[in-house]
Amino acid sequence: MIGSSENRITYNGNGVATEFGYSFKILEKTDINVVLVDPDLKETVLTKDYFVDMEKSVVFYPGYSPGAEPPEAERPPILPEGWQLVLYREVPITQESQLDTHWPFNVIEAALDKLTIICQQLWDGVTRAIRLSDSAPKDISTVLPQPMPNESFYWDKTGKKLIAGPNPKFAMEQAQASAESAKKSETSAAESAESAKKDAEKAEDAADRAEDILLRFESGTITKEFTATDDRWTENNGMWRLTMSMGNSRLIGVYKEVKKPQYEMVLTGVYMDAENVIIEVPEKFAGIVILASLTKKTGDKVYVKNFTEEDFAEVGSDFVLTISAEEHQAGNSPVVVSLTQIIDGVSYPYYANAGVDNNGNVVINVSKAFTGKIILDGGYLE
Repeated sequence: MIGSSENRITYNGNGVATEFGYSFKILEKTDINVVLVDPDLKETVLTKDYFVDMEKSVVFYPGYSPGAEPPEAERPPILPEGWQLVLYREVPITQESQLDTHWPFNVIEAALDKLTIICQQLWDGVTRAIRLSDSAPKDISTVLPQPMPNESFYWDKTGKKLIAGPNPKFAMEQAQASAESAKKSETSAAESAESAKKDAEKAEDAADRAEDILLRFESGTITKEFTATDDRWTENNGMWRLTMSMGNSRLIGVYKEVKKPQYEMVLTGVYMDAENVIIEVPEKFAGIVILASLTKKTGDKVYVKNFTEEDFAEVGSDFVLTISAEEHQAGNSPVVVSLTQIIDGVSYPYYANAGVDNNGNVVINVSKAFTGKIILDGGYLE
C-alpha cells in the first residue's frame, strides 16, 4: 500500500545533524538519490559518503556501512549551516515479475508490462522537458502566463511565479527589419557612391549622437538623474515604474548607469505620454534621462513633425516617408534626434533606416507604415 504521494524531502544543515529521515517507501537502497546543495545552490549528486538504513528509514550523512568507515580525515564535514541535503526517490522503471504462462497469469503479466512501457515513455518525455532543479522549493509555479503578442516572461520578485513582460527580441527584430529595408533601398537607389557614403556616415553619427551628448553635456540638452532608491519608483504587477516630466522638451534617450561615467541605452520598457517619460522595467536601476530643449530661442533649427500612415508612399515592398528641406527648414544636413511610433496615444522609440539626400530631404524607409513623430536637429543641439 502506498498512502502518500511524497517523493522528496529537503534538509537544512546545522553543523550537528547526521541522520536524515524519509517517509516515502523504497524497495532498494539504490532507490534513494542524495543531493548536496552548497550556499550558491550548486547541486552535487552524491555517490559516496552516505548510508541508507531501510529498517529505520534514515539516511546517514556522512555515513558508511558497518566496517567500511574511512579515516576521519577522509570524511566530509557534517552538513554545515547554509548547505542543504535533498533526498528523493527514483525507482528504475522496470517490471521484473515473471508469472505463469497460463490464464489469467499471462494476461496479468502482459498488463503489468504494458503499464511499465507507458511509464517508460512518460519518463522519456519528462527527461526531455525543462525541469526545476532537485533543490527547488515545492511552492514554485511553473505555469506560463497567457501568451501576448511581442511579449516574453520572467520570474517575479518572489522567484516563484512566471509573469509576462517586455520582450527584448521584439526590438531586435525591428532593428533587423530596418537593416533589411536599408539593404533593399541601397540596391535600388540611383544616388552616386559619394552620396551613399555620406548617408552611411550620417546614420552612424545619429546612432552615436546620444553617447556623444553624455560625454559633452552640450547646450540645448537637459539631463535628469535618478537612482535605484528614488522614491518616484512605484511597483505595479511585478514591474517598477518611474515617471519623469518632460515639460516642453523631447526625449533623446534613457541610459542605465553601468559604472560612472559609463552608461548603456535602455531599449525596452521606455515610452511617453503627452507630458512625461515613463520607464517600466522588472528591476529598479540608477541612470539618466536626456532631453532636447526645443524652446530656448526663436532661431533654433529644430523641426518636429507628427505624421500618419497616409504620409508614407509605397515603393515596391517598402514604405517611404519623405520630409523635404523646404518643409523642415533645418538645413542641408539635419540629424534625426528622435523617431517614435504612437500606439493608442503612447509613444515608443522606433528604429528605422533614415538618411538625407544631397538636397537636404529626409528619407525614412520602413517595411510597414505607422503613425508617429520625428524630431530633426539642424545644428542647434550640436
